[in-house]
Amino acid sequence: MDNKDKQLQVLTSRKRNVDDKKESQIWDHFTELDGDSTTLRAECNYCENDYACHTIINGTSNMWSHLKVCKKFPLWLIRSKNFL
Repeated sequence: MDNKDKQLQVLTSRKRNVDDKKESQIWDHFTELDGDSTTLRAECNYCENDYACHTIINGTSNMWSHLKVCKKFPLWLIRSKNFL
């Protein structure tokens, strides 16, 4: 097992309490997909693209970035109509 595998194992071995909830507001716009705990994915509720969402390894930055450019996100649609 190389160093990168050991780091991943340490990061993913931390268990969350059952009562823990996702605090970021991004989860209002994404749905967590079922899968392996080391490769968690979340699907955009608007365009159905999926993104890495492991809170320790990936965080939520990639999902926030996606939401800014998602063509089916309602706020984006309102902004684009105002610019026309």
